[in-house]
Amino acid sequence: MTNIEEHLKSHDITLLEYKCGACHKPWRSWRAAIAHYSRSNCRHSTSATPTFLTADPPSSTNVIDQSTTTIEQLQNTTTNSAVNEESEAEEQIQTIGNQSSDETTQQLGNDGNAHSPSVIPKTQKIADVQNVDIPANDGKQSDDEQINGDHGIISNTRKENNVEMKETDEKYYCEFCASGGFNKKAGLSQHKRHMHPNEYNATIEVPMKKRLWTRDDILILAELEANLTSSEAGNPNSALALKLPSRSREAIKKRRQTTEYKTLLQQVRESKAAITIEESDDSEKSIIVNSLTIANDSINNNVNNSGNHNSNDRSQGTQVGTNNESYPDIRQYTKTNIMKGRIRLCQTMCDAMTHYVNDVPNSDPVNESLNGIHQAINSVQSSQSRKDDKQTIGSKLRSAKSIAKAQKYAHYQCLFKKDKSKLASEIFDGVDNSAVKPPMSVAYEHYKKIWTIDTKDAEITGRKASVGTDVLLAPITREEIAWAIDQTNTKTALGPDRLPLVTIKAIAKNELWCAFNIWLGYRRIPDSLKINRTVLLPKGKDNLDNIKNWRPITIASLLLRLYNKILARRMQNVFRTNSKQKGFKPLNGVGQNVALLHNLLRHARTNKNNLFVCLLDVSKAFDSVPHESIKRALLRNGCPLEFIDLFNNQYENSYTALSYADRSSRLIALRRGVKQGDPMSSILFNLVIDELFEILGDRFGYELDGVGSVNARAFADDIALMSGSELGMQKLLSETEAFLGARGLVLNADKCISICLRKAGKVKKSQIADSSVKNPPQFTVKNQPIQLLGVDKSCRYLGVQFSPLGAVDPRVTVSAIKSALSSLSKAPLKPQQKVVMLRTYLIPRFIFAFTHTECYPKLMGQQDRLIRRWLKETLKLPPSVCSDFFYLPVKEGGLGIGKLYDIIGIAKVRLHSSFHRANDMCLQFLVDTQGSAMHSRWCNAMKLSDRPSAADINQRNVLSINESRIRLAETVHGSGSTVFRESPITNQWLSGYTRIMKGRTYIKAIQMRTNTTPTRVSTTRGQNTNKACRRCGLADETLIHILQTCPLTQGMRCRRHNNVCRKVSDKLRSKGFQVYSEQGLPSPGLQTNISRPDIIAVQGEKALVLDITCVYESNSNSFPDAYRRKVNRYSPLEETVKQKFQVRKVEFQGLVIGSRGAYDPKHLAIWHSMGFSGTELGMLAIGVIEDSLRTITLFNNANRLRI
Repeated sequence: MTNIEEHLKSHDITLLEYKCGACHKPWRSWRAAIAHYSRSNCRHSTSATPTFLTADPPSSTNVIDQSTTTIEQLQNTTTNSAVNEESEAEEQIQTIGNQSSDETTQQLGNDGNAHSPSVIPKTQKIADVQNVDIPANDGKQSDDEQINGDHGIISNTRKENNVEMKETDEKYYCEFCASGGFNKKAGLSQHKRHMHPNEYNATIEVPMKKRLWTRDDILILAELEANLTSSEAGNPNSALALKLPSRSREAIKKRRQTTEYKTLLQQVRESKAAITIEESDDSEKSIIVNSLTIANDSINNNVNNSGNHNSNDRSQGTQVGTNNESYPDIRQYTKTNIMKGRIRLCQTMCDAMTHYVNDVPNSDPVNESLNGIHQAINSVQSSQSRKDDKQTIGSKLRSAKSIAKAQKYAHYQCLFKKDKSKLASEIFDGVDNSAVKPPMSVAYEHYKKIWTIDTKDAEITGRKASVGTDVLLAPITREEIAWAIDQTNTKTALGPDRLPLVTIKAIAKNELWCAFNIWLGYRRIPDSLKINRTVLLPKGKDNLDNIKNWRPITIASLLLRLYNKILARRMQNVFRTNSKQKGFKPLNGVGQNVALLHNLLRHARTNKNNLFVCLLDVSKAFDSVPHESIKRALLRNGCPLEFIDLFNNQYENSYTALSYADRSSRLIALRRGVKQGDPMSSILFNLVIDELFEILGDRFGYELDGVGSVNARAFADDIALMSGSELGMQKLLSETEAFLGARGLVLNADKCISICLRKAGKVKKSQIADSSVKNPPQFTVKNQPIQLLGVDKSCRYLGVQFSPLGAVDPRVTVSAIKSALSSLSKAPLKPQQKVVMLRTYLIPRFIFAFTHTECYPKLMGQQDRLIRRWLKETLKLPPSVCSDFFYLPVKEGGLGIGKLYDIIGIAKVRLHSSFHRANDMCLQFLVDTQGSAMHSRWCNAMKLSDRPSAADINQRNVLSINESRIRLAETVHGSGSTVFRESPITNQWLSGYTRIMKGRTYIKAIQMRTNTTPTRVSTTRGQNTNKACRRCGLADETLIHILQTCPLTQGMRCRRHNNVCRKVSDKLRSKGFQVYSEQGLPSPGLQTNISRPDIIAVQGEKALVLDITCVYESNSNSFPDAYRRKVNRYSPLEETVKQKFQVRKVEFQGLVIGSRGAYDPKHLAIWHSMGFSGTELGMLAIGVIEDSLRTITLFNNANRLRI
């Protein structure tokens, strides 16, 4: 075989195929041919014994049958058998095809072997025979023509002749892996599509000739012809053919002759002339705008230098702007509401207010107001004493491994206490936030090149009439400041001045109110607030030595961020950006854009339409946008010139310094870009990008019949372009690139991704066009090709992994959950801390992915079982424990773990409902036609209608919790659950945040709460075995028996009781009571002569008689019954107490607490009346729980009690 292959290759026949001698099925390798022969019926349909010829080294193997006939012999036999037929091969084959199968076998198979290469199976098509290379009829056989084997043939048939052929057993087999047995050709296609996606996609051919003209193609052709120069207009067909290489000259000529095209061309020429006239008018308007801006700047410079303001144009509480727009007078507002409102201010702030209201010359109220803020902060800021560091004396010698383990544990405990989000990143992502950053010198030079370049935007734009002046420049109210503080995270990063939110909140109502209005009145901020600090955050965990893999976050003072948050809210209410921009708006923009792209890809594949999508990456978008472009965008949207002055002042002479852990860099001037982390930055950037969508309009998009066209969507700087044609997509790219270039922004071609679906001619298939297919589309940015996403590749778009088929299969997220659970199990954390990380960080991080991918209820149920299994292993709970305990809220006695089945179901239904509320007909059409099946299944799972209201969705969430309560109460593990649900104080320890509990104590307390503590009854439930108590044998060994009645644990029960008595006595003494413990009182009416209540507390003429008891929380009657017994027992002693302690009023109370830590909510007022707070009652409950656990430990470790 080696010599044969070398001989064929010497004749330039390099693409060899190996065919089965029985069925003529072609294979790419001899291994596949042998595998096919051994698996199919070809092996059983011949009596010949196959032999294998091998060479050294074996380059190929084939099955040889000496009785087979060559194609040359086939031709000779056919020629001799045909009557009055010519000798041409085509006529011979036609004769064979017209004969019946029996006749064909009789004529061709002289040796009786029906499966030899000389016999054409009855299911083989005539076209398949024509594909065989038939040699000349010279009666000879050469090595160059055909080589026959026992049951196989090596032919020089070309690789592209891949025609699926049926086997003689009416089955289809895969030519890629030799597997098969498919009854239908469709089954074979599905196998290849799923198991061999790349090979299958490569076999789909898209015709490049005689392609239909799309509407975008015709429009682009008309625009190109309208822009032809005079020299090109002489021969327009040739000129257009050069500009459209995908179309021939004849095709362009025929299209230009149509009436439809001529009408469109005339419209394009008329619109072009109209745009030219408008541009000339805009240039004249821009001269006026620029002069106004210059004049206004000169006015501001004079004001800033002198500190004086001309107030002649203010009257009746209003002020007139540069363009004669009136807005509220802030100076009059501060005089009326602050100065005359008798608000307490520090002295420095009083001086600043006086200077501002009275327009005092040579004063600077802006900087004085900042000094007033610092003075007020210093007066309210309390000094905190630092605790002395604990020193470990006499520590034992440990190995390096033990020391490293202890250090890691200490590191994780510190992160859990201070920054759980960083801890989550380390556990689940493997991202070490202490990763070594690039050298400061490298980072400094890198960002200096980006931020210090003052890029100009010289493109002229018209200015709309001013809008929202009365909103943007209105005085700042206390309500707005309170809203800004409430919307700010208490753990937000501190600015260069290190002022925390809790400190600023203390002066918000007075000093901060005054300062903000002074800043807005002067339209400038203190100079010291223009100094920022920039921290670097890693974008991932790979290649962190490259500065480009770090994200700069510029942090200003928290004072300025609160101020800008108020202004940003006003800007959102005034400016309206294009509906295609979904970023930073009060809607689920990410969900809408992800759903649109996913369903758009599905729609194109389902309908076999052409779809081209480009996901663009704008390089350093927020860091690179010029300030001139921002001012241009503000003017274009009708922003008042006074508000533009406010923006100019914030970024004029603004600086930042790179902040590392132990040092800071030199200052870097911020001459372009917006500060990531500033509340106004996102809105300013959206205003700049908004013009792009007006330029693109709805042209060159993907058409949805009867609905509209989709050509672009964006979320801030994440821009996605869609088109139904290649020419249309390149046109969208060119216009987008030109617009961004004019704004000083650049597309990063290396990170841009293109998804291309092409219709495969008349075949009902859709080809995923990548670099491996014939004639792939070529989209370019900056003359660089954009990467085409292949069949087995994926990219990240708005946090969701996408493939050419849509959002990636949720099974990827499933594997990520398993990996995260495994990492959390190995983390050096306490069990309760692991529960916190699971509840707070692990489950929420996967909600987004599951919500925006096609996952069904069954898959979510599987993930819930996986999480429950992890919880049972971590908390050492038996498999039979009731699952609803995990899902009940902590305040109701559960662990508060999120149930993905309900969370994802409600999120999906709510997201689908938001699509119909959105003003996007294309999105509504796509989700209704492509996502209706999944939506219906989730609605059925949630027991909702297909169009549920918001009230129905919220009610479903409530019903889910109610169902969990009922199911838990009906089980043995839910004994006393109704009591715990009504006592939220005692459930605080379940959250896992209590530091005083050890890990093993938390696990045993959970077991005691769920009644799964190992006892004879709990471990042998359902079995016919001895359940008597191992220590006393007087009753069944249950948890209530151990904690309440077993004689062995009597001493521990007394200890638990005495501990509660001691804590109650200490609290009463701290409140001024004189406490008597177990005072003997004569009780002639009772069975005992002497009664000893636990506590008698006397204060003045009032006495409290208290008796404490610990009961087992079996049901809701446990507490009232115990309370009633205590009160009834000691109430006859009222006169005795009055006489002995010389009091007029005696109050009898029973203090009842559960042995598992519960309280009766009806009796909480008694505890509070003695001075116990909620936190103290929670700590008291934990003490009782720990005493009960000690009782169980004693019971398990003791010997059998002899009675």
